[in-house]
Formats: sequence, structure tokens, C-alpha cells
Amino acid sequence: MVASQQVITPVLPQGWTCQTVGSVIERRPSYGINAAAVPLRGDLPVYLRITDITNQGRLDQSKPVGVNHPNAARYLLAPNDIVFARTGASTGKSYFYDGSDGPLVFAGFLLRVTPDTKRVDPSFLSLAVKTKRFENWLREVSQRSGQPGMNGTQLASFSFFSPPLSEQRAIAAALGDIDGLIAALDTLIAKKRDIKQAAMQQLLTGKTRLPGFARNWKTCLLGDVLRVRHGRDQKAIQRADGRFPILATGGEIGRTDTPLYSKPSVLIGRKGTIDRPQYMDQPFWTVDTLFYTEIKGKNSPYFLFCVFQMIDWRSFNEASGVPSLSSKTIERIAVVMPRPEEQAAIAESLANLDHEVELLQQRLSKFRAIKDGMMQQLLTGRVKLA
Repeated sequence: MVASQQVITPVLPQGWTCQTVGSVIERRPSYGINAAAVPLRGDLPVYLRITDITNQGRLDQSKPVGVNHPNAARYLLAPNDIVFARTGASTGKSYFYDGSDGPLVFAGFLLRVTPDTKRVDPSFLSLAVKTKRFENWLREVSQRSGQPGMNGTQLASFSFFSPPLSEQRAIAAALGDIDGLIAALDTLIAKKRDIKQAAMQQLLTGKTRLPGFARNWKTCLLGDVLRVRHGRDQKAIQRADGRFPILATGGEIGRTDTPLYSKPSVLIGRKGTIDRPQYMDQPFWTVDTLFYTEIKGKNSPYFLFCVFQMIDWRSFNEASGVPSLSSKTIERIAVVMPRPEEQAAIAESLANLDHEVELLQQRLSKFRAIKDGMMQQLLTGRVKLA
């Protein structure tokens, strides 16, 4: 049994109150349409699932699936509705619907609440359920039930701090402004990535040549320009405060002071995730499921990393179960290559585009951190807007 925790309510500014979700919504939280009863035929409206909600609480436009169901209208979201994931690891993830994403039918694993606009500003409520207070409350609910999840009654019981409506609107507007900056950066990053992808299609195939290069490209095997090497078990060399990363197919999984390889290298999965190349220009260690490469001669490691990103690795899968590659298969893949000088020039051009994206992502992280800090201050009344 989990010991009950004493809840200490802070002293609230004048005019602020502590309210529950259930006290500021029009009706009880409701569940979405039964997924088993939904024919997915690509018709509108869009079927909203937990996996369609991004970590930023927006709709992932790459995943819409239409529905065609006689009762679909009952489950259409109305502007200002807020839906919550109610089970699993995503429990509590929420999406505020303002109508801009078009008609949406929400799924059975989502809970809908409809704010009463006379009692609460909908945008303010959508922010109140993204605070640390809400996260802590969710953790306590999950501990009581033994697994991640919440029901409508539990959601209605969540309490939050709220000022008068006029101040709620001002707070929501201030945080909405920074949301606009975040959305603009998201859009710009996506555009820059598209530009890089188009540049790769042109430069890595020789369709577009950089100034000063005109010599023909040659067809060769990857094994002519690199050698594929196996990773090793990391248990004996792992150190919590190590200087160098230990890498698996999903990225860094630990640290070490003993690198397996110290030169620039392209890495590719041997088993499991075989279609996500990695590039390292610092010493590293790789585990057994991740190949690394030794680059031959004056060939450009970063150019070859870009080439690896263009290869359909799944088409070289050698297993019927867990996807797998062998070193021999990789080394036998045919590619078209320019001379090392042109490789280096192309690599520099593409690396510059990568650097632009990286700088934008750093700005995005800062804006998100600023928003998180503003939320903790404004939604508790510690800082008041003039």
C-alpha cells in the first residue's frame, strides 16, 4: 500500500482559488468512439488517436486516418475541447482543439472534457494540465492503481490554481505568444530539413555539381572505400563518468574511458534498427548490434554518412524475424562516388545545412525551457502580469 502524502497548498495571491477540473467543465469527461467499430476508409473526419498527439500537444499531420461511421458525429470534437490519453505510457498527454486541424473524431482511449467558458478560460485550463502539479498528481494516481492510467472521475478530481477570468486570459495570451514562436521555429526547422533532403538528392547523385568539379563519377562497392567492423560487449569497460560514448542502434547507452575506435566513422545497425546510420567524429565504443566502419584512403567519412542515409537498408535485410545485416552484404552494395576532393566539398556543403538545423534546434530548446519556466511562475501566481 502506498503511504498517503500530505498535500501542502501554497498561499495563493488575492483573487486566486483552487478548483477541480470537474467544477469548470460543462459535463462529465467522456470517452471516444470504440476503435473496433471504426471502419478506417480514409474519409473525413480524421480519427484522432493517442499516437497522433505530439509531445508538444499538437496533431501530427503525418498520421491522419479518416473514419466512416454512422455515429461519428457524436464523437466530433468542438472548439475548446481538451482530450487526454487515459492509458499506458502516454497517460495524461493532452491536446487542445481549436478547430484549425479540421473535423476530428476522437478514439476510445482518449478522454474529452469541455470547459465551461463562464468558469474557466479553455486555453488556461489546457495549460493547467501541463504543469508539474498535474504530472505529480498523475504519478500518484498511477501508484494507487498499480499501472499508468486514469478514468473520467479521477480526471475530474484534479485540482489546479486559477485567478479571475481576465487574468486567466492574459496568462494564456502571454504563453500563446511564445507558443507561436515555438511553432514558427518548428516550421522553419522542417523547411531546412526539406532543403537538405533536396540537396542530398541532387549532390549525392551527381545531378547537381558544385563549382570547379566536372570529372566523371565512378561506380564502386562500399567495400572499396570502407571496411565494416563489429562492435563488442561493453560491460567490462562501462564507466558512469566516462569521457566517451557507448553507442547502440538507438544512440548513446552509456559512457567509457576506453574507446573502441578513435577516427571519424559511419555506423549502421547489425541487428534490430538497421536503417538509422550514425556519424561519429570523436572516439567511441559500439556494442555488438551496431557496426562501425574504417574509412579507406582519403575518402570523406561525412560524405559516406550522407550516402548511407540515401540507401534503402530494409531492402538488404537478411532475416525473416529481427531485421539483420551482415558486414559482407554492406560491403557489396554498389554506389557511385566522386573523387575525394569533390566528396569533401559536398560533405562541407551538407554539413553546413546540418549545422543550421542544429542551431535552430538549440533555439527551440531554449524557447521551450523559457515556456516551461513561465508556466511554473504564471500558473501558480508567483509572478503576476502587469
